Amino acid sequence: LILIAAGNRSGSWLTRFDRRLLLGQGGILIYSGLWFLAVRPDVLDRIDGYRIYGAVADVLFGVGWILLGASLIAHRRDVEAAEPAATAAADP
Repeated sequence: LILIAAGNRSGSWLTRFDRRLLLGQGGILIYSGLWFLAVRPDVLDRIDGYRIYGAVADVLFGVGWILLGASLIAHRRDVEAAEPAATAAADP
């Protein structure tokens, strides 16, 4: 996800907000993976850390995908709304 966001700086199909969401999604994956690897399961049970891990790994990641989808749909509507105006201006 981070590579997609970093590699598509000049592309027009991702807005700045979309790239930031993808970077955030990648960061959440890295953080949750490191948390899972760094903390032993018996410690997670004692401090109720599984709730923190679940919130980060599942809920925030899901909200990120929802925001990305909504942003891409809104961007597509903007592009489709601009196309008839562009073709009307091009016709003599």
